[in-house]
Formats: sequence, structure tokens, C-alpha cells
Amino acid sequence: MNYPSPDRRSRNTRNAIRASLYQLSQVKDLSKITVKDLCTLAEINRSTFYKHYESLQILEDEISEEKAQKLIDEYERVFHITHSFLEVTTGVFHVLKDDPDIYRWVLSDRASHGHQYLYRYLEDSFIPRWISMYPRIPSTQISWIFTFLIEGSLAVYKKYCESNYPEDIDSINHTLIRLAEKGISSFT
Repeated sequence: MNYPSPDRRSRNTRNAIRASLYQLSQVKDLSKITVKDLCTLAEINRSTFYKHYESLQILEDEISEEKAQKLIDEYERVFHITHSFLEVTTGVFHVLKDDPDIYRWVLSDRASHGHQYLYRYLEDSFIPRWISMYPRIPSTQISWIFTFLIEGSLAVYKKYCESNYPEDIDSINHTLIRLAEKGISSFT
């Protein structure tokens, strides 16, 4: 008889757990999902779940970081090619449209870990760059501008997802770009 190796079995179990959490998250708020719900759907017992994850929160955090990473990867891919905020936001809109789960895991009201993960990355990426680009603006003001622009942009992305992905990405993008460019230039 050909038995799967422990590594393969372990991967299969983790995949079943993750798939079950995805499935449950589509019909139930994450805060209402229990380990029992997950184990029932994955057809595993609680001890098997805890063999792979210390808690449901750790599993949720792992998935939300992976989803946030998709947005980060798109930012990195586009920004290093063009340095264009317009191209970056266009790429982000397309990633959100292609993977609706990103909204649930990163942008929704219940996605605080994914949101924080994404925000920290953007903060570490943008603020030093802006400080060097705009040396006359005090770093504390740059930090406030960053918060305003990023949280505002994330709110726009969230509304875009909640309104079922309207096709007018260009109009939304140009509004964001105009606000970002005029807002920053008013400080120089």
C-alpha cells in the first residue's frame, strides 16, 4: 500500500484547514467562526487542528498576511518599473478585482491584522522615500500626509470592493492621483 509521507499528509491537512476557513469566511463573519466549526468542515478533530496551528487567530493572521502580500507584490512590481502612483493604484484595483478574498482578509472592518500588516509595509516603504524627496517638509508632517493618503486610498479601495467593482477605475485613479499630487505639492 502506498501511504503519503508525513510531509504530504501534513500539507494536505493544512490545506484542508485553510480551505475550510476560506469556505466558512464566505458565509460567516471571521469573529464568529470557531475551531469546532473549522474542524467539522475539514473533517478533522481538534487535536489535529492544534497540531498545525496554535490558535484560530494565528491561522487567520497567516492568511491575511498572504492576502496583503498580494497587494504589496503588485506595488513592488509596478513601482519599481514606472515609479508611477497612477500605475500602482491601477494595479491594486486589478488585483482586488481578480482576488475578491483580499477585501475580506485585508480591507474589511474585521480584517485588522491584514490591514495593519499592509499599512506597516507601506509606511516603511513610503515615508523614508518621501522624506528624501521632500526635504523641506518636516518628517512629522510627512507622516500625517502619509496617513491621510494611505488610509484614504485604502478606504477608496474598500468602497470599490463593496460596490461590486465598478468599471470606472480610471476616474477613481485620476481623483486619487490629483489629490495626492496637489496635496503634497501644497507643502513645498
